[in-house]
Amino acid sequence: MRFKTAALLAAAVFFVFTGQSFAADGLYSQFSRKGTVKVFVQDPSDVSAVKKVDLPALKKLIEEALVARKSIQFEVVPAREAAEVAVETEIAEYFWTDHDPVDMIMGAGGAAYDAVTVEHYARIQANMTVKDAKTGRALWKDKVMATVTDAKMPEAEGPKLAGQKLAQDFVADAFGKKKGRR
Repeated sequence: MRFKTAALLAAAVFFVFTGQSFAADGLYSQFSRKGTVKVFVQDPSDVSAVKKVDLPALKKLIEEALVARKSIQFEVVPAREAAEVAVETEIAEYFWTDHDPVDMIMGAGGAAYDAVTVEHYARIQANMTVKDAKTGRALWKDKVMATVTDAKMPEAEGPKLAGQKLAQDFVADAFGKKKGRR
């Protein structure tokens, strides 16, 4: 019992003194009261098997999602040296299909409806990291996944639509105010 307590205490001290944050905590409290936050979005990389995501377009979508954030004012800068924080993105997976996978979580009725409806489905997963631009220290890191289902989404539009959702989900996860906190 003492070993578990000591291990938990050591982990807590590590995170306090290194400034590391858990992905679930987000960075809202750290940046919401700052004036303008200068952010650099590094060119995304793609380690997925299919390489279907337009990386320059994804970078632009991430920049647009950051600028659209209302409670934190972001200014996108063209060079890491001019930024306070840097965003790094590594595409881990992209998947598109013309039949939405059946979601068993929603119950038998919903699964039956889902099985008979033909909808196109796109999913993108990316390892996203927010770093202190000066020190390179990771402030936030998580795997972000976004899915889009649309009966009229052609395969060529899947990467863009999933990329838009990924950018929005990233900004909400990394810089969003967490519910239940004051």
